[in-house]
Amino acid sequence: MSSDGQQFLESVEAAMRSRGIATEVARAVLIDVSLEWGGQQVYILLRSPYIAHAVMADFNGSNAGELATKYRISRAQVYRLIDQARAAKRGERAEQIRLPGV
Repeated sequence: MSSDGQQFLESVEAAMRSRGIATEVARAVLIDVSLEWGGQQVYILLRSPYIAHAVMADFNGSNAGELATKYRISRAQVYRLIDQARAAKRGERAEQIRLPGV
């Protein structure tokens, strides 16, 4: 395995352990990932839906600058993601409020 690949797997394992996932579980996941994707080049989007979800979950109304630094995006992008998430929620609520047949 390349040193980049090994670094990636070690980074993922450390991230899972820091979030309270047992070492055995983290390693089992890494084995599965290695078996599924080993030997292939995989591009991981920096601005994935997972980042958007994490930004929304971490946003407290006054920490846009911190989140921009943490997730390596601009402050404007933080606010754009928040606006998009809020608009999506408004759309979901509007769908729930509609009466059948209306």
